[in-house]
Amino acid sequence: MQASIIIPTHQRHSSLLALLSSLHLQDLPKSEWEAIIVSNQQDPRLRKGLKSFFKTTCRRRSSYHFLEVGKLGVNRARNLGIAHAKAKYLFFLDDDCFVRDPSYLRRGVELLDKWTEVSAIGGPYSLREKSNTCEQVYNSICRHWLESSVRKSGFTTNLVGGNMVIRQSVFAGDLRFNESIIFGGAETEFNCRLLRQGYRLKYDPTFTGRAHVWYPSPPVGERTWWKL
Repeated sequence: MQASIIIPTHQRHSSLLALLSSLHLQDLPKSEWEAIIVSNQQDPRLRKGLKSFFKTTCRRRSSYHFLEVGKLGVNRARNLGIAHAKAKYLFFLDDDCFVRDPSYLRRGVELLDKWTEVSAIGGPYSLREKSNTCEQVYNSICRHWLESSVRKSGFTTNLVGGNMVIRQSVFAGDLRFNESIIFGGAETEFNCRLLRQGYRLKYDPTFTGRAHVWYPSPPVGERTWWKL
């Protein structure tokens, strides 16, 4: 299997189902990928929605797995997904993203196959068509941060958590996301530890294009996923 897609989620039902529908249209053969949805808490409503989605949309039910971690925290959800992942490359997506490019998974696999010296790759987010001012400002800041993190060597020091791919071999030992971080800077701290251990990260500004958009979301003050 080529790709395990790990999606932490917390009470974002409609956007999550939209993301899963977009993944269903990927041109990477379904036998070559799996989606692992990890909810922070027990969520009967989400379970019901996923059951309906699997029944009406998916011919290959085995491509999707639903787990509940029982505690708040994006990193707890990521780590549980890692523990169940079977593929050689782990894709990390956010539950408010939408994948418009049907070649997104295949391209991520091809990039890591090509860059054998690289342990993780990622790209920027792109905006949805009718983005508001806050989203445009955030996206501009995020892109500048990512682009300024690229060194003369061609490698980078930062990747965003909702658009990155990591080799499963990175997690062969004890290396995991820091579960004491509930939300905010979660992947940045992890990237720093990757670099300290000698892993190389690669940023590709084209690894998004029309692939990633922010799904329509609440106002900024209400956007924190893991809010108590």
